[in-house]
Amino acid sequence: MNEGNNNTKVKDFSDEVKGIAGLVREKYQNVLKHTLFNIEENQTILDKAVKEQLNSNWIKPLP
Repeated sequence: MNEGNNNTKVKDFSDEVKGIAGLVREKYQNVLKHTLFNIEENQTILDKAVKEQLNSNWIKPLP
């Protein structure tokens, strides 16, 4: 057993962790923004396709 020198030095990684957390947050926000944009774009395309189908002779709306 080593009962002599019990001086343990711990390096402070606070700044590094904050930097990484900031990058993770930024990436998350970008992914969320692009996901919402894609959902809105898909909804616009789907709405247009449905309107075209309803206006065609192929599908008639119910009376």
